[in-house]
Amino acid sequence: MSGARYGWVRLLLAVAVVLSLVPAAAGAQPATPEPDATVTRVELHANGSATWTVQIRTRLETDADAEAYRAFQRAFRNDSSATFDPFRQRMERVVASAANETGRPMEATNFAATTHVQEVPRRWGVVTFRFRWTNFAATEDGYAAGDVFGTGFFLSEGDTLEIVAPEGYQITAVEPEPTSRDGQTVRWTGRMDFAEDHPRVELRDTTTRTPLGRTETLAVIVTVGSVLALGAVALWVRRLHREEPPGRRPPVETRTVATPAEHEEPATPDDRIRTGPERVRALLREHGGRMKQAEIADALDWSASKTSRTLSEMAESGKIRKIRLGRENVIDLAEDG
Repeated sequence: MSGARYGWVRLLLAVAVVLSLVPAAAGAQPATPEPDATVTRVELHANGSATWTVQIRTRLETDADAEAYRAFQRAFRNDSSATFDPFRQRMERVVASAANETGRPMEATNFAATTHVQEVPRRWGVVTFRFRWTNFAATEDGYAAGDVFGTGFFLSEGDTLEIVAPEGYQITAVEPEPTSRDGQTVRWTGRMDFAEDHPRVELRDTTTRTPLGRTETLAVIVTVGSVLALGAVALWVRRLHREEPPGRRPPVETRTVATPAEHEEPATPDDRIRTGPERVRALLREHGGRMKQAEIADALDWSASKTSRTLSEMAESGKIRKIRLGRENVIDLAEDG
């Protein structure tokens, strides 16, 4: 298991530990009530960046709980750096690790921290951390969020993760199946231990018109050409009837014209379009059956997210094996691949 995975587990579990240390650092009494749940909300932006909001929630069952939490709030407001700085430093390390894993330049900015008491429908003490993560999602080959999670993301029992699509985007694929969906938001509730590069959300921009593909373009050309040709024939027939009296019309010469298909050479096997997995297998065979994942991406000129997605699908179907060596994945071609 790589360090990236442990970083994510520590991130959401250790924030509660950081909070519990604040009263001791600030000299406040009594001790902070133990946090009961974490709600992490990731609001995606069209440019691939995301605004992260992490809420640490503590149930305040009694008036004594509420008074203890107010004491914590006073300590927090008097010296918020005791809580805020450890969170900021931890997130900066996590983002730097994700940038190294994905190859995208990333930065954690615009940090903020607040605390309040929620009274309805139940009484909760809430500490909220917020920051902006640049280049969180991959946008060079479609729009997909999830590869930053590396070898997995972890939710403790009762914790929640929400991912929100930006305005003008439609969620087209979600893995794994979310606990619930609400409009532009997908939501998972723990305990959950996600697979590599998951959770994953793919989006489609609905504000721009998708260009016509080659097939659709040819169909439009053929249709327009047919209409123009029929119109020309009809015009010629009308003129012929108008200008030539009966019995004096010249015979119409007819001849057979070979269609383009009669002159085409049969397609060779090299002309066939290979699928992504077929290209990966062919490349691995050329290199003795083993390559680094980054080398495959460079050789095929693929993005990191497309390479990871294709290799994960091939690993699930048994066509390859993925071996983790340090920070890199080494890909082995299966014997029957």
